[in-house]
Amino acid sequence: TEIAGVTLHSCKIWTAALSSAQLADEIVQVEPVYQSNIYGWYFFDNSADKWNDRSGNGHHFTLIGTSTHTADKPTGVDETIGTGSQVFSVATTGNDTTGDGSLTNPYASITKALTVVASGDTILVADGTYSENTVSTGYFRPTQIFSSYVTIRSASGIASNVIIQGASNATYNTLIQNNAAYIRFENVTFGMRLSTNGSALRLANSNNIQFVGCKFVTQSDSGGTRYGVLLQPSGATVIDNILFDNCTWTQTGTFAARGVSVVWTAGNTISNVSLTNCTATMQSDCLYLQGGGYTITGGSYTSTDAHAILFGGDSNTGGNLTTGSISGATITCTNGHGLIIGNNAGGVTATDCVCSGGDYGIVIKENTGATVTSCTATGNSSGGAAIYCKRSEEHTSELQS
Repeated sequence: TEIAGVTLHSCKIWTAALSSAQLADEIVQVEPVYQSNIYGWYFFDNSADKWNDRSGNGHHFTLIGTSTHTADKPTGVDETIGTGSQVFSVATTGNDTTGDGSLTNPYASITKALTVVASGDTILVADGTYSENTVSTGYFRPTQIFSSYVTIRSASGIASNVIIQGASNATYNTLIQNNAAYIRFENVTFGMRLSTNGSALRLANSNNIQFVGCKFVTQSDSGGTRYGVLLQPSGATVIDNILFDNCTWTQTGTFAARGVSVVWTAGNTISNVSLTNCTATMQSDCLYLQGGGYTITGGSYTSTDAHAILFGGDSNTGGNLTTGSISGATITCTNGHGLIIGNNAGGVTATDCVCSGGDYGIVIKENTGATVTSCTATGNSSGGAAIYCKRSEEHTSELQS
């Protein structure tokens, strides 16, 4: 079929094969109603104008006078996502022994589904809480290495309806390591069972891991160090190309907990970690970043008792080399500092941010090449400065506009 002069508005495009029943279910659950005529088209099949129907219904068509491929494809679209031909289902009512991963006979755990999928496949997870116990570790431990993204997606599209946590009070409820690669989570919640110290998610040596529309909930009902996400490579390992897109960090309980925290030592590599339009509301630091390269775009970060965002350490000297940029973010701290560009942070840039602190709005300590451009900073009116700079002979930071 050829279609000319059409404008697609409020459409949904599925990037993996869906059965007729799955498509009907998606159409019912997803707003707006304009999607009732979408059949699961996938338009990145090495042709600028041909859209191939991956649902099995054969509704292929060609758009005339358009360019939806090559250099004109939408920003952020990754052609390695969802190019597989199979969809596997997981539900709390499923069975890992007798299930086959179909919609009517699903697996019971995401762990099981990951043992059968191939690169590019999709795992649809029905609503429920999944207390994963990979190889009897007590927590969810994906270690698979794929060549294109395997997507683990909430079937309802509502993150709070699908909760992934450990099966016991393990330190890490989800641990991604052993060079795991090309795993993408969409609209799921990473929770944690109560433990003295722990995190909802720990990333060790891994690459090309994505989190889209996900939630990270930290329980802090007792003392100890708690994190929503902990980046902690072990040995001479690499964490690379990690994306958090429209994700949320929150905590329960009255003890301080961090949103994202990094434990970094010399010999490890952390690079290309991106946070886009994310939101964090924590009692301790929202983001405590060390090592590697970080890109933070947009979003809102609010801390009550510590500091909202730190690049490098909060002490005057001796921090780990930290690089990165932050732009368009709203950064707020009730009792501490808003944004800290700390010691040994090399070339960190802050642009178009709104920073306010119960003490200082922006703090720049011992580092080289920090640049703050077109930001708004507000400190505590009873004594805290809008911007505080630690002075030294090596301090080469710049304030612009």
